[in-house]
Amino acid sequence: MFKKGDARPAGAGMKPGQKTKRTADTAETFARIVEKYGDPLLALAEMAFNPENDLVIRQSSMKEVVSYGYAKRKALEISGPDGAPLALDVKMELIGKITDAFGKLSGKL
Repeated sequence: MFKKGDARPAGAGMKPGQKTKRTADTAETFARIVEKYGDPLLALAEMAFNPENDLVIRQSSMKEVVSYGYAKRKALEISGPDGAPLALDVKMELIGKITDAFGKLSGKL
Protein backbone atom coordinates (compact mmCIF):
# COMPACT_ATOMS: atom_id res chain seq x y z
CA MET A 1 0.00 0.00 0.00
CA PHE A 2 1.17 3.52 -0.82
CA LYS A 3 2.07 5.80 2.07
CA LYS A 4 2.58 9.54 1.89
CA GLY A 5 6.26 10.34 1.39
CA ASP A 6 7.05 7.02 -0.35
CA ALA A 7 8.18 6.88 -3.97
CA ARG A 8 5.41 6.48 -6.52
CA PRO A 9 4.79 2.89 -7.57
CA ALA A 10 5.99 1.92 -11.04
CA GLY A 11 3.37 2.59 -13.71
CA ALA A 12 1.47 5.12 -11.60
CA GLY A 13 -0.07 8.15 -13.24
CA MET A 14 -1.10 8.85 -16.83
CA LYS A 15 0.71 7.05 -19.61
CA PRO A 16 2.56 9.12 -22.25
CA GLY A 17 0.13 10.21 -24.97
CA GLN A 18 -2.94 9.32 -22.91
CA LYS A 19 -5.75 11.86 -23.22
CA THR A 20 -7.74 13.18 -20.29
CA LYS A 21 -11.42 12.27 -20.10
CA ARG A 22 -12.43 15.83 -20.99
CA THR A 23 -10.18 15.89 -24.09
CA ALA A 24 -11.50 12.49 -25.21
CA ASP A 25 -15.12 13.61 -24.70
CA THR A 26 -14.50 16.83 -26.66
CA ALA A 27 -12.89 14.94 -29.54
CA GLU A 28 -15.80 12.47 -29.60
CA THR A 29 -18.37 15.28 -29.61
CA PHE A 30 -16.55 17.09 -32.42
CA ALA A 31 -16.37 13.86 -34.44
CA ARG A 32 -20.15 13.43 -34.09
CA ILE A 33 -20.74 17.01 -35.24
CA VAL A 34 -18.53 16.53 -38.30
CA GLU A 35 -20.25 13.23 -39.10
CA LYS A 36 -23.72 14.76 -38.84
CA TYR A 37 -23.18 18.23 -40.34
CA GLY A 38 -19.93 18.04 -42.31
CA ASP A 39 -16.79 20.11 -42.03
CA PRO A 40 -17.39 23.19 -39.83
CA LEU A 41 -14.64 25.14 -41.60
CA LEU A 42 -16.40 24.62 -44.92
CA ALA A 43 -19.68 25.77 -43.36
CA LEU A 44 -18.00 28.93 -42.05
CA ALA A 45 -16.53 29.64 -45.49
CA GLU A 46 -19.94 29.23 -47.11
CA MET A 47 -21.45 31.63 -44.58
CA ALA A 48 -18.66 34.15 -45.17
CA PHE A 49 -19.13 34.25 -48.94
CA ASN A 50 -22.93 34.07 -49.05
CA PRO A 51 -24.15 37.56 -50.03
CA GLU A 52 -27.58 36.82 -48.55
CA ASN A 53 -26.14 36.69 -45.01
CA ASP A 54 -25.95 39.79 -42.84
CA LEU A 55 -22.62 41.62 -43.09
CA VAL A 56 -21.86 41.05 -39.39
CA ILE A 57 -22.28 37.28 -39.80
CA ARG A 58 -20.14 37.31 -42.93
CA GLN A 59 -17.40 39.28 -41.19
CA SER A 60 -17.23 37.05 -38.10
CA SER A 61 -17.28 33.92 -40.28
CA MET A 62 -14.45 35.28 -42.41
CA LYS A 63 -12.40 36.10 -39.31
CA GLU A 64 -12.78 32.51 -38.11
CA VAL A 65 -11.89 31.03 -41.50
CA VAL A 66 -8.82 33.24 -41.85
CA SER A 67 -7.59 32.30 -38.37
CA TYR A 68 -7.26 28.68 -39.54
CA GLY A 69 -4.91 29.59 -42.37
CA TYR A 70 -2.90 32.57 -41.16
CA ALA A 71 -1.21 33.50 -37.90
CA LYS A 72 -2.19 36.73 -36.21
CA ARG A 73 -0.04 39.66 -37.22
CA LYS A 74 2.03 41.48 -34.66
CA ALA A 75 1.77 45.22 -34.24
CA LEU A 76 4.73 47.12 -35.63
CA GLU A 77 5.88 50.51 -34.53
CA ILE A 78 6.44 52.80 -37.49
CA SER A 79 8.90 55.57 -36.87
CA GLY A 80 11.15 57.83 -38.85
CA PRO A 81 14.93 57.85 -39.01
CA ASP A 82 16.63 57.27 -35.64
CA GLY A 83 13.26 56.63 -33.97
CA ALA A 84 11.95 60.14 -34.61
CA PRO A 85 8.22 60.58 -35.23
CA LEU A 86 7.04 60.43 -38.84
CA ALA A 87 6.38 63.63 -40.69
CA LEU A 88 2.75 64.43 -41.53
CA ASP A 89 3.21 63.81 -45.27
CA VAL A 90 4.60 60.30 -44.59
CA LYS A 91 1.63 59.54 -42.32
CA MET A 92 -0.81 60.64 -45.02
CA GLU A 93 1.00 58.47 -47.58
CA LEU A 94 0.70 55.44 -45.27
CA ILE A 95 -2.99 56.14 -44.66
CA GLY A 96 -3.52 56.35 -48.42
CA LYS A 97 -1.82 52.99 -48.98
CA ILE A 98 -3.89 51.34 -46.25
CA THR A 99 -7.11 52.84 -47.62
CA ASP A 100 -6.28 51.56 -51.12
CA ALA A 101 -5.57 48.08 -49.75
CA PHE A 102 -8.92 47.99 -47.92
CA GLY A 103 -10.68 49.23 -51.05
CA LYS A 104 -9.21 46.41 -53.10
CA LEU A 105 -10.16 43.85 -50.46
CA SER A 106 -13.74 45.09 -50.14
CA GLY A 107 -14.18 44.78 -53.92
CA LYS A 108 -13.34 41.06 -53.67
CA LEU A 109 -16.06 40.26 -51.11
